[in-house]
Amino acid sequence: MNRIRVLGVILAWCMCIPAYAGVVGEKSFDLIFDPNHADTKTIELVIEGLEALNQHKYRQAKTHFRQAAELNEQDPIPMLGLAKVAMLEQQQGMAKRYLNQALTIAPQSPEVHASLGRFYALQSNYEEAQRHLSKAVDLHANSHSVFSDLGFLYLNHLREPEKARKTFTDALAVASENPQLHYGLALSYANLARFAEAEAELLIVTQLLPNDATAYQTLGRLYAQQHKFTASLATIERAIELNDAFVPLKMDRADVLAASGKLDHAIDQYKKIVKLTPDSALPLVRLGALYEAKQQQYDAIQAYQKAIALDPNQAIAYNALAWLYVDDPINRAQAIRLSKKAVALSHGEPAFIDTLAWLHRADGNLVEAERLLNTAIAKQQTPAAILYYHLGLVQHELRNTHSAIASLNKAVEIDRNFEYANNAQELLRSMRNQ
Repeated sequence: MNRIRVLGVILAWCMCIPAYAGVVGEKSFDLIFDPNHADTKTIELVIEGLEALNQHKYRQAKTHFRQAAELNEQDPIPMLGLAKVAMLEQQQGMAKRYLNQALTIAPQSPEVHASLGRFYALQSNYEEAQRHLSKAVDLHANSHSVFSDLGFLYLNHLREPEKARKTFTDALAVASENPQLHYGLALSYANLARFAEAEAELLIVTQLLPNDATAYQTLGRLYAQQHKFTASLATIERAIELNDAFVPLKMDRADVLAASGKLDHAIDQYKKIVKLTPDSALPLVRLGALYEAKQQQYDAIQAYQKAIALDPNQAIAYNALAWLYVDDPINRAQAIRLSKKAVALSHGEPAFIDTLAWLHRADGNLVEAERLLNTAIAKQQTPAAILYYHLGLVQHELRNTHSAIASLNKAVEIDRNFEYANNAQELLRSMRNQ
């Protein structure tokens, strides 16, 4: 991996805007309970059930919820309580049964649809989750968390930032002081590349929660995304002041230092982090990448090998180690084994398939390299110029000029400024002049 490519990876790390781990993203299931939708005795029993749940007395909680259900068969809330207990007891099938019973009792209840939405989100059935959460919002659910869950579902899982933006904006119209909603709106703007608006929303969060490091961390990453490294470092330093024990903040600081070209400072920071977290593989992976950028191959190999020893499922380390051997014929067979391991562990990450393809190209197996690159391109969510560039080179070496021209044109069309754009243009000119 050349220095430019490594620095690009490091910049991507520090620019990654963290997703909010809202209810939809957690392995939990919250009971949405509106006391206005139940009679007094039912309310008392439901509250007693919730109190038992908080004390982890699941059998007692079930008794209270069942009594409430028997008392008022037309109220869905006790069924939602029983579903909550079932989820805590890892009985997803039983939870779904109770939720469907609640839906039968009250098909127009926003509480029921919100609970079903959260249930399906935890099952990774995001389309059904969206359907029920949207229905809850349409039915005028009065819980801000429902809007929040729908917004983060659009943002984190359905990859629809514009719908997320609209959801958070609508919610803020009636809850303008809710920091979670402002944070969601900020992430929506960031995903839409509307950075000024994202910054404004994050600054509101820092005012509403002045002692919370999360907004400062995200703001720092937002500045890094715009290459405003001085502002990024200052903001991340503020986050560290608020939560000095949170190691990812220190990793962010090191990543921003690296992205701004201060590799030696970044390496020093990661060495300290490695000492702070001797059982963590990720800092070693980052340290290895920095050594690569400094062309200290031996140190990079040592860092990656230590990361793999700590975490045998660390796909990034396998891939990086394999790439270090791409021009080393003596270790090529080992590199291919490492690369295949990375692809398997990542379930076919396109960038890792690209590494495997490049190793096969270096080994003279151009047909396999072309096949793998086509596989990587088919798997990518966002078109990557580098994949089409690599495919074009392999096709050129296979003397498939027509396909090579098409692939290289596609690479330049995707990004006229990618790191090998000039090489692609030069090769295109030479093929057209033949």
